[in-house]
Amino acid sequence: MQVTKYKSEAEWLADRACNITGTKLKDITPKLRGSGRKIGFYKLAADFLGIEDDSVDGMDRGHELEAEGVEALSKAVDIDFEHELVMWKSDINPAIAYSPDGYTKDFVVTAELKHLGSARHLEIIDTDRIPVEYWTQMIQSFIVNEKQDIHYFASRDPRVTAKPLHYIITRRVDIESEIDKYLTIQEDVLEDVKEFVERLAF
Repeated sequence: MQVTKYKSEAEWLADRACNITGTKLKDITPKLRGSGRKIGFYKLAADFLGIEDDSVDGMDRGHELEAEGVEALSKAVDIDFEHELVMWKSDINPAIAYSPDGYTKDFVVTAELKHLGSARHLEIIDTDRIPVEYWTQMIQSFIVNEKQDIHYFASRDPRVTAKPLHYIITRRVDIESEIDKYLTIQEDVLEDVKEFVERLAF
């Protein structure tokens, strides 16, 4: 695995081009099924809890609270996470990439922090599942980082004072077939893109 560190977010964003990151992986794979309660249920629950929050994804808050979130998770699980602006690229194909929010120095454990809207945070607490739109990010971390054994997906919302942090642990041993499946999907897509681009450019 190649590790690149960046001095600015602009450099990091520029290097994301032409890479299938965890975020992009969900856009090239078949739609994953969702089930259970609708988000409106959790918005109503947030209302009853007196939480004033009209957002759904909370992305505007994500970068602002990320370092604070990694520190909160570190304390909760008693693991020292590195928190740097980095991108990992696979040794199999450097176009297969992932940017962790936190990771241990030995690269065995990775953390992904989300600061979503309060309704989404309540949904994650209730279902105890990684939302489908973030599931491929978790898979990508294992694909890119072959040393990784454990992934923490954490949702954090300090406004939900009863439970501001909820985390879900995924172990490599439990999803090995999925890791292989999504690696193959990316390799096939990258080969298809290469052939398509060559046909247009030459």
